[in-house]
Amino acid sequence: MIDIIEEYKAGKRDFTDANLRGANLQRANLQRANLQFANLQDANLQRANLQFANLQDANLQDANLQFANLQFANLQFANLQFADLQDANLRGANLQRANLRGANLRFANLRFANLQDADLRFADLQDTDLRFANLQDADLRFADLQDANLQRANLQRANLRGANLQHCNGVRYACLGNYQMLLHEGMVHAGCRYFTIEQAKAHWSPGNEHKWTKKTADYGAKQRKMLEFLT
Repeated sequence: MIDIIEEYKAGKRDFTDANLRGANLQRANLQRANLQFANLQDANLQRANLQFANLQDANLQDANLQFANLQFANLQFANLQFADLQDANLRGANLQRANLRGANLRFANLRFANLQDADLRFADLQDTDLRFANLQDADLRFADLQDANLQRANLQRANLRGANLQHCNGVRYACLGNYQMLLHEGMVHAGCRYFTIEQAKAHWSPGNEHKWTKKTADYGAKQRKMLEFLT
């Protein structure tokens, strides 16, 4: 395994394809390093400085990134499955199409982060700052977003089925049995559906059953009841 810390101190910045599996990089300064395709599985990057680093397509599965500085880092297509990112600073980071399934992001700063098309299934996002984040087309099924701040976040076409949205800042939330709906920035989200308030009212109006997921009067009544509560 390479001694990345010493090589970085000597001026090297390109660590493409580096094998750093299980490496202890706690508090390491790797600002602006190129770690594209690097294997950092199970690595300890707690409190590491990875500001502006290129981690595109890197493998960070099960890595410890608690309190790491990843501001404006490029993590596009990175594998962060089950990674521990609690209290990490990911402000402005590019996480487009990243795999964050089952990751711990509690108390993380994701303000202005790009999470478009990211896989966040079963992720822990409690108390996370997602203000102005781009979550367009993100998969948030069964994610825990309790007490997260979603003010001005882009949730267009995000899949929030089964997600815990209790006490989210910037979101109004309703649940009836197995059905849930939320109102965010004037838009109604129900499963994968994304409507204006008027579009939602029209969609779930009696007589429009042929467009519903479940074509029953009870289903439509529950959707209308949640919509009425939210608006």
